[in-house]
Amino acid sequence: MKLIFLIFKYFFPIFFFASSCKNENKENDLIGSNFNFQVDSLIPYNNFEYQNSTGSLKILVFLKMDCPSCVEEIYKLNTLFQQKPFSTAQLYIVLSGQPSEYTYYHLIELNKFNFKILYDQNDYLIKSNSIGFIAFDKYLLLSPSDKILVIGSPFISQKKKRTYIRQLNR
Repeated sequence: MKLIFLIFKYFFPIFFFASSCKNENKENDLIGSNFNFQVDSLIPYNNFEYQNSTGSLKILVFLKMDCPSCVEEIYKLNTLFQQKPFSTAQLYIVLSGQPSEYTYYHLIELNKFNFKILYDQNDYLIKSNSIGFIAFDKYLLLSPSDKILVIGSPFISQKKKRTYIRQLNR
């Protein structure tokens, strides 16, 4: 029993640290690379359209439709994107998974979001860009030419939020 405890005490933190570094290295490799963002390959879930969309930074958020907490995150995003400098970017919510009544009600019936909500039925964007490992960091900040500038949620830490703000203020 003591041996098992020692293994978990010393081996697990090393394994966890190594795996998180591996994902961070993958993320760092993606920063500056092109992201294949083709809106026409996705199904619009609401009728919101951006005005004067050229030259704007884009934030993509990948969420599962059958996840109530993911849908609730959209409300946090709605609040955040009414504040500067976040309001200067174009926010795209990219939904995947099976629609549910909960999702339909919050996204279609209420329809009070001022950003584009798209449905990626077959996970086209994730597959075509080989970014499956960012499942936990579902956010991407893209340049006007669709280069990846930031990977990760601005809600995760103040450091990540400052990184977004720095990029959005450029």
